[in-house]
Amino acid sequence: MVKYGLVDNDWLQNLYNRWEKWVPTYLRTTFCAGMSTTQKSESLKKFFKDYVRSSTMVSDFVHQYEKTLDARYFKEKEKDVRTKSIRAVLKTCWAIEEEAAKVYTRKSFEIFQDELFNSQRYKATKVQKNGESKMYEMTPNGRDKRVYYVNLESGEAKAICTCHMFKFLGIICRHILCVLAKKSKLDVLPSHYVIERWTINAKSRAILEIPVYEGHVMIQEDPIMRKNKLMMQFYDIT
Repeated sequence: MVKYGLVDNDWLQNLYNRWEKWVPTYLRTTFCAGMSTTQKSESLKKFFKDYVRSSTMVSDFVHQYEKTLDARYFKEKEKDVRTKSIRAVLKTCWAIEEEAAKVYTRKSFEIFQDELFNSQRYKATKVQKNGESKMYEMTPNGRDKRVYYVNLESGEAKAICTCHMFKFLGIICRHILCVLAKKSKLDVLPSHYVIERWTINAKSRAILEIPVYEGHVMIQEDPIMRKNKLMMQFYDIT
């Protein structure tokens, strides 16, 4: 608008003022773990609000920051224990739901479960066939009249939906689940739809050491990093 001298254009200015309504559409094909920029900002504020205030001195910030991390690690461990020790309540009779409960963390499973349950509200109608690929129109039952399209590759449980939930969030959407239910009765959770970061074993793999860049000499392990490693080991033991 500035470049082309359109700052005074009422229509464009009004459109810009509502950017949060339409900009996300262009980000749906980019993986953002389901989080927008504004959500990230609000999450950070909530993360620090009980430990850091505007009156906190810089000298106290590091200490408070460590306390914040310790609290977050402890809360994370509590959720890990809950995931592994408490059986999830299933809402459908499909085997894929029980399998997902064993693979996903509890929070991720709840998102998946909601999508699976709501997939029953949709009707999949084949509207196009291009070679071995098929396109389905997803018609909802109820008040929601938005129509989505799922393109299913033949011979594989791979599909692309126009809602782009999987690309944006990393969890398969209700529309693809509806199509897969029609094709394979949802007995197995396709491995290519399972993002490692949302699984129970996401932290079990080895973490590569932080690289030492040229010109930087690391004499000994950073005390804060060492403390964090020991704290995590302590939580595992207790």
